[in-house]
Amino acid sequence: MDEIGFDNVTRLCRLKDRELIWAEIDRIAHEFGVKGIQFTPTVYEQTLGLSLREIPEAFRKYRLTYHIGGIWPLASPRDGEQLEALLREGVSIAYENRMEDVSLHPPRLAYDGDGERASVRSAFSDVLARWLPRYSDHGVSLSVESHVSGEFFVFDGLVDFSDFVGDLPELGVLIDISHLWNDGYDIDEVISAFEGCRVTGLHLGDALANEELDRGTHLPIGKGKVDFARFMSRFADDDSVYGALEIKGLSSNIVDSAGKLLKYLGADRPSSKG
Repeated sequence: MDEIGFDNVTRLCRLKDRELIWAEIDRIAHEFGVKGIQFTPTVYEQTLGLSLREIPEAFRKYRLTYHIGGIWPLASPRDGEQLEALLREGVSIAYENRMEDVSLHPPRLAYDGDGERASVRSAFSDVLARWLPRYSDHGVSLSVESHVSGEFFVFDGLVDFSDFVGDLPELGVLIDISHLWNDGYDIDEVISAFEGCRVTGLHLGDALANEELDRGTHLPIGKGKVDFARFMSRFADDDSVYGALEIKGLSSNIVDSAGKLLKYLGADRPSSKG
């Protein structure tokens, strides 16, 4: 579970008691039928006013991951310090709460043109190489989400991203199928690009190819054109890979989407994060 639905967020924002908000999140996860929760600071800390340093013990029954989220440049020493701070906080929160993975977006480009791309790519690789052993020592995987639209992100296409990951064997890959489909990649291209990579997680939402982001990504399952039957079959028997529903919609859309994905998995209950 990544999103909890616009209706649930609106309702929880009206509550003042943090213990009650946590209890409601637990109830929502149970209602959705998921086995795991992906915590994102923008939702839980900034919107709901909770501290991810104070996740109740009751949540230990779920598989837990932490998605740093946000999109930052990496074009100055100050940018590098900010990234280091986020990674330091991520491994600390993950270790304290027995989370299995911490994921983040790749850097965005601060300027137009390819001149910046090589230096940002190198700086990003250097930072990750320093932090991967620390994450490994804490029993937590560190993963990068597969955002590859080169006009905005440092990676200029799927091959560029997979080449980068291949140079850091311990680095995990969080496959965002919604964004990749929207960028024009089909399922075979995605599966082929990540063969041999350490795939740790999936962001699951339907999509339309080559549409504007707000209309073409994070759609309820069935509202786009992603071939989920083929995509999910690739990971159906791999419990090391979690799946987080990343759907912008109502809670009913999320429940309906989870049910459809379970049919593709041939399962009665979620085997991942749902």
